Amino acid sequence: MQHLNFVRKQTTLRSFLELLLAEKLSPTGYALAAQGVALHNCLPGFSHVHAMPLFPDTVLPRMWICDAVKVATHNDDELENIACVAPGRRQFILFSPEAVADLYMGPFG
Repeated sequence: MQHLNFVRKQTTLRSFLELLLAEKLSPTGYALAAQGVALHNCLPGFSHVHAMPLFPDTVLPRMWICDAVKVATHNDDELENIACVAPGRRQFILFSPEAVADLYMGPFG
């Protein structure tokens, strides 16, 4: 428990997508993810052209791009989420808010 099991670095969207494609063809099978990327930073104008009427204008859209990874149970507190999976499939298991105490070890914070 001396090191993280991932590497964090900044890159452009184009470079990340090229790396994702290259890794798909690689035998190593490393998991790659771009998480919580603010759309206005990498795709200016996208949010305007593809407005989301379910959210107020004050919500700044973010995107997550990854390959076939499994994500542990977690709570996106105070984040509004809409999942769009293209291409492929993704399974979501949703729990009621009352189940939070049974999903995590120890108290929040």
